[in-house]
Amino acid sequence: VTYNTLTFQPTGTTRFDAIKLLDLGVSKTFALRGGKNRLKVMLDGFNLFNINTITNWSSSNLSSAAFNQPSAIVPPRVVRFGAQFGF
Repeated sequence: VTYNTLTFQPTGTTRFDAIKLLDLGVSKTFALRGGKNRLKVMLDGFNLFNINTITNWSSSNLSSAAFNQPSAIVPPRVVRFGAQFGF
């Protein structure tokens, strides 16, 4: 069985919007017990501008009921705290 696909526009002419993410991380290390132990405290932030850019569509088939329905977006803003103890 051979299937033919009709192309209504040149491939690559439809593109997603540009994704401009800002992820930041800071950390500070503290020496404990005269330098024998270390405590590292961390703070990370992801998608700090909280963009919601579409990264995938359900279908690009014009005859599909899901035509141009977004199926994936950039995850929301996330802040993470952490600590690491070294001995």
